[in-house]
Amino acid sequence: LSLNTILSDKSMVFRKSGDVITQFLSHYRSGSLKPFYRSEPAPPPENGPGRNVTVLTGDTFRSFVMDAPGEHTMVMVHSPTCGHCKRFSTFWNEFGSLVEGLNWSSVVRVAKIDASRNDVPHDAVDPRELPAAYYFSPGEKGAP
Repeated sequence: LSLNTILSDKSMVFRKSGDVITQFLSHYRSGSLKPFYRSEPAPPPENGPGRNVTVLTGDTFRSFVMDAPGEHTMVMVHSPTCGHCKRFSTFWNEFGSLVEGLNWSSVVRVAKIDASRNDVPHDAVDPRELPAAYYFSPGEKGAP
């Protein structure tokens, strides 16, 4: 390989990289970029005893909580390695069963999200304070 070949190949790489950066900046300025959230794959919907709490992920949080303006939603943010979270999770599952048993599931939805494997796309939710329960009222999803 000659030096001219190597230099032309490198300039081609830089030119292509420059195009990608220019494209990224134009998308950023237009507001068409979508944020990236760390997320587990969405679990399959489960029915039956003890399955009254919906498991959310980084990808399903927005559609379940934020895109349901007329719904009351209770969300527990937890980590499976946290001892306090494990104890609170038992009560949270009982709460979900109570809501289902009293036929309140049409009034309030109960969910949980693992903050160690998922980003929570809401500015008011602090994933460092675990366990935590948040109530998202209808029409006021921005301030739990």
